[in-house]
Amino acid sequence: TVPAKPVVRSAGNFPSVVFILLDEFPTLGLFDENEDIDRVRFSKLAEFSEQATWYRHYTVLHAKTIYSVPSILSGKDPQSVPASYTNYPDNLFSLLAPTHELVAFETITGLCGLAQCSEKAPGKIAEAPTPHMSELLTETGLLWWRRISLTDRGGAGLGDFAEKFSTGKHEDFTDVNAPANVRPNKLERLSRFIETFVPSVPALYYIHLQLPHVPWHFHGTGERYRMPYKKADMEFYNRDGGAWIAGLKEYRFLMQAQHTDRLLGEVFSRLKEVGMWDNTLIVVTADHGRSFKLKAPGRKLYSETIDAVAYAPLLIKRPQQIKGQIDDSNLMAYDIVPTIAEILGIEIPWAVEGFPAGHAKIVERGSEKVAFYQEPKTESEQKWEFSDDEYYPRFSSRWIGSLPESGSPLSLLNQGLELEKYLNRSPKEFEVHQGGDATVKKLRFLQRPHPNQIPLGVIMGSLNFEPTGDRVLMAVNGRFVTGSPLVNFREIDNTFLAMLPPGVLEAQNEIGIYLVEEGNLVALSLTE
Repeated sequence: TVPAKPVVRSAGNFPSVVFILLDEFPTLGLFDENEDIDRVRFSKLAEFSEQATWYRHYTVLHAKTIYSVPSILSGKDPQSVPASYTNYPDNLFSLLAPTHELVAFETITGLCGLAQCSEKAPGKIAEAPTPHMSELLTETGLLWWRRISLTDRGGAGLGDFAEKFSTGKHEDFTDVNAPANVRPNKLERLSRFIETFVPSVPALYYIHLQLPHVPWHFHGTGERYRMPYKKADMEFYNRDGGAWIAGLKEYRFLMQAQHTDRLLGEVFSRLKEVGMWDNTLIVVTADHGRSFKLKAPGRKLYSETIDAVAYAPLLIKRPQQIKGQIDDSNLMAYDIVPTIAEILGIEIPWAVEGFPAGHAKIVERGSEKVAFYQEPKTESEQKWEFSDDEYYPRFSSRWIGSLPESGSPLSLLNQGLELEKYLNRSPKEFEVHQGGDATVKKLRFLQRPHPNQIPLGVIMGSLNFEPTGDRVLMAVNGRFVTGSPLVNFREIDNTFLAMLPPGVLEAQNEIGIYLVEEGNLVALSLTE
């Protein structure tokens, strides 16, 4: 095993590095119709790009976090071994250890295995906590995994990607434009991360944010919601429920990505507040993307999904860079560390596969790219060569459009349902007939949300009869607010799943569901 040992720091005046690694964020999700950054949905990233370089054709080398992240941080091809310091002693942390303090907020991986690695601000010594045997055993097991484990944990579970949030007072929320009815949620790890920034000490500040990775549970406004079913919404194939469910997934992802953009704004604001913005090297990227195409896996590299899974955002702001630009060079994951090293003027002491941005070798690649994937049956690692010209993502493959400057984001989801004439109007304005009944999941929690629970964000249920219509409208407190087609979902016909606008539920609610049947409205009786 490789021991965790201190590294003697050398003298030198180096800029600090802030490395933000997002999770499950496809470049395709960042686009507007012109395949630029959607400035309405992602205002903070768009503002950042005005002083940074956006490598728009950048791709990762693997679709699995535990293999993708080590390739990003080592400059090497991914390997089918655990993402530990033992297996990857040559990485960004060990490269900068002689010149920088190491602040590392890792998740899933354990690549910062040196004694300098800490979640504390440079030079800050944490007070020794009161010891507890259970905590000691937990930390010992974690330390064993991070530094000496030679075996895999069996893969990351969905719970490993769920960030913890705490609710604070509205005045503590950095986004002063948030609606008053939005309950602010503070991301605990990010809050601790930005408090470590110290302008006087060269440091590497690294954080792997588990966002906008599933589970999706944030509106773009920052309001949190939950789904009416317990089963994780990380369905492997995008085929259950057809195009409506695929579009609903992409909508929920985009809203959570928008909230992630708001959180990135907190990082940028803090860097400016402490005087680190101008002279800091800032990297924002993601470990991989995700596909929402029908009849294709959401997270595996296939010809149908590579445009959404392999292409991830990469924006780099060099120290003193004040003008943004788009660079369409053929960069890949193993080029990030060489690029950082060249900017800092540091020589990499190990062999890498990649080259710094702007290098002649990257030009020589032309449009040829590579990615790695595991054979489903043998799980052996395979190398796939593909052309950027053929697989570069196109906005036309999206289900959900770019965010309008005004109006409801739900209009993007409801396009094609032809329900516009009903929305925001009362059922009393239309002729309504009485019809059959429908079962609604968590109906009581829709009617009377518990004040200490996260509100439901989706009305889900199914009809208990065979309808002649194929769409339903949902009314909350006497106003139509959303709709859904009737689909087969989880082997149940005539199922509806309708996204609720944020803030629409009150302390008590009257819920109505109406079948749209040949232009007529049929009120349904609701049961749970």
